Amino acid sequence: MAPTPLWYQCFLRDVSATSVPGHWRSKSILNIADVVFLYGVGETKEEAMKDHDRKLEAFLERCQAVGIKLNPKKMRLKLSPVRFMGHLVTGKGVLPKLDKVTAIRNIPAPTDLHGVHR
Repeated sequence: MAPTPLWYQCFLRDVSATSVPGHWRSKSILNIADVVFLYGVGETKEEAMKDHDRKLEAFLERCQAVGIKLNPKKMRLKLSPVRFMGHLVTGKGVLPKLDKVTAIRNIPAPTDLHGVHR
């Protein structure tokens, strides 16, 4: 019997939680379904890169220890900016994707009760 996507997401979340002590406070490892988003934090770009590398190494070691096989072809490492779950993550912070903001701004104003309820 194959594991369900929800089970796999919960399992991967638990692996993430145990791979980098204290990461929940910094929220620097996120996972949704089978996507893992890991980033480094630091006062300088060099510090953030070192933090990223330390967390990535710990996460990969933990995956190996519990038998999770990752597909290297799907890995994207050290990217900036990164599109993740409808947002654009940059070195300056998290921004909404411009195309999504534009779409919301261009929604026509409602003209009837049905339009208000949308």
